[in-house]
Amino acid sequence: MEKEDFRKVSEDAQYHICKRAIELIISGKKKGEVAKLFGVKSGTISAWG
Repeated sequence: MEKEDFRKVSEDAQYHICKRAIELIISGKKKGEVAKLFGVKSGTISAWG
């Protein structure tokens, strides 16, 4: 499955992905795992929260 470029998805979709990623981190997932799940770099996840 080809990853979608996060920068090319709508702002609304970016918001929901970011919100879900933060929820996963708060629930105990590691940032690296969340980054892999959403197909973004770990640094992006760190910038979100």
